[in-house]
Amino acid sequence: AMSRILLFGLATLANTNAAANTNAASFIASQLGFRRSASNALLASSLLRSSTSLRQGGQRSAQRFIHLRRGCWRTDSRRLQPNTNAYSHALRMNGGASNTESPSGSAISVLARIPVAGGTLIRFSHESISTKTPMTAAVFIPPGVEYSDDIPALYWLSGLTCNDENFSQKAGAFSHAAKERIALVIPDTSPRGAGVEGEDASWDFGSGAGFYIDATVEPWSKNYQMYTYITKELPALVEKEFKISSHLRSISGHSMGGHGALTIAFKDGGKSWVSVSAFAPISNPTECPWGQKAFKGYLGDVAAGAGHDAAPP
Repeated sequence: AMSRILLFGLATLANTNAAANTNAASFIASQLGFRRSASNALLASSLLRSSTSLRQGGQRSAQRFIHLRRGCWRTDSRRLQPNTNAYSHALRMNGGASNTESPSGSAISVLARIPVAGGTLIRFSHESISTKTPMTAAVFIPPGVEYSDDIPALYWLSGLTCNDENFSQKAGAFSHAAKERIALVIPDTSPRGAGVEGEDASWDFGSGAGFYIDATVEPWSKNYQMYTYITKELPALVEKEFKISSHLRSISGHSMGGHGALTIAFKDGGKSWVSVSAFAPISNPTECPWGQKAFKGYLGDVAAGAGHDAAPP
């Protein structure tokens, strides 16, 4: 079910200009040496639609696409096949396919690089300005975008008690993201180890339960700034480190994360997110025990949480 709920966000990001596709598809067919046939034209058009580097349209993008496909794919008369040696080389050029070496000058520390669905899941940590703690997150980079500098992405916000690993291990989303050539950005649900008294005392408040809001009440206000982290700091970080697009991005989530996705997108007014979706969200937190507990603890009272309620009275 989690995989299916992603399709709305994935499909929104996958749309491209039909006229640009037709023109560039012809260019691709000629460059790759395809025979002039209906089936080969369809193949070229299909490849074009799945390439993020061609969303800008025009011959320059098509040339970049050919550069990528010639380097990372072999062609024959029947099908395209992954050129694993070239793909591994491309990953090494971007910091290493199987090690945790971080690029020089990077603000992140790579914890793991995990091959999955033809792409790479990169789990990393960094020192957060928003939370004043180390934060852990993961980014899935799909195959076929190694040379792109504007990768569309879906940001996934997880629910209560989760960290950045739950979605990666249980959702089965990577094959869908790989097919649509979009990245997945998967943050943690709260700061960890902030040293706030009581942060680990319950499962629905504190660690693993940041509720994607900025706390205003001491002692939580120093570290529990998850709204700012998700909407400002994390996007800026992954845009710089992984070339994630600043404008082709969608947001979704489950449970507490669905609450976060809906309220973040609604408060933004459509300026930063091209789509929003949610799976079993806490859509009316001012009227449910989880939301009431969070708003009282982080904001001082339930009424103060009205601005973070996707379905206020």
